[in-house]
Amino acid sequence: MLRQGEVLLRSEAILTTTRIDQAIARSLSCLRNSFRTSDDGAAGWYHYLDDPHPGVTASAVGLYCFYLAGTRFERTDEVLQYLLSE
Repeated sequence: MLRQGEVLLRSEAILTTTRIDQAIARSLSCLRNSFRTSDDGAAGWYHYLDDPHPGVTASAVGLYCFYLAGTRFERTDEVLQYLLSE
């Protein structure tokens, strides 16, 4: 029950599968664009975008995002090699 002067706010969000698919595609594109290979051959992602070297955790999470989306990342083998070397 509302008291005098109170307002009930309602909001509804509608997400279509198309909009969800578009959001996932943009997210995977962002991951592809931030992928890096350092001079020593390490390949992956790092949460510091200005650091040229990939990190183990960020690289594992990056690959996991592709896995969750059901999309194979075209450079998965490079990332796995880096992760195994660490």
